[in-house]
Amino acid sequence: MKVYRPNFDAFSREDYANHIISPAKNPEYFNRFHGPMVDALVNRFGSPVKILSLACGYGDELAFFEKDRRVKLTGLDISNEMIAKNRERFPGMEFAVVDVAVEKPKKGAFEGLVAVNATPYCPDKMCGYAFRALRRGGRAAMNFYTVSNEKNTCILSEIQKLGAVMRRISLRVRGKEFPMLEVDNSGRKTITKEVGTQLWFATQKNIEDLLSLIGFKIVLHQSFDVDDGSKIVASTETYILEKPRLWGVF
Repeated sequence: MKVYRPNFDAFSREDYANHIISPAKNPEYFNRFHGPMVDALVNRFGSPVKILSLACGYGDELAFFEKDRRVKLTGLDISNEMIAKNRERFPGMEFAVVDVAVEKPKKGAFEGLVAVNATPYCPDKMCGYAFRALRRGGRAAMNFYTVSNEKNTCILSEIQKLGAVMRRISLRVRGKEFPMLEVDNSGRKTITKEVGTQLWFATQKNIEDLLSLIGFKIVLHQSFDVDDGSKIVASTETYILEKPRLWGVF
């Protein structure tokens, strides 16, 4: 299996907004997931809480935190261009270029973590990175895409028509097999070929089995429909996850 790495440096902000399906800039998404998670973390740990934004892209989800003095935010992404733009846009936040697939975070450095559309890339490594980065009792908001969600049938069909190649594969993590749909976008005719190879989970249960294997406790799960202003274009499974406390302490 040849994996085509994403090249998000190729995307201008306009390209990203026009071609990438994401709930990151949706206020309802923030109000349902990120906002309440931060409130809970402030109640638990006090403020400011350190929040890591994993695969932050052009920072659409970061804008909601910009004026929140309870939050100290760090954004990571594989794209040099996106990190440079974020440093200009959010001068009060910290940013770094990091490849989660090969690098490890400082253990327990953050109270909270948000990851929007990060898990189609190396989902086991993304989840493992998130788990390691959180302190005990910390929480993460992460979303995933599944083939079994019928609302995703149309978008998968459209992606295939545009030149993506899809294969059923198995992702092996710690001796367990997870059925996935590999979406190789390298053959697409537009800039979207630069999103590289993505992995979709077969079912919601597969997601939850992986999260359990990594060590997370599931606090909340809700589906969220992503629309383009006129119709639903995809549906994502979003989770609030907790790194369990050890012997009742943080």
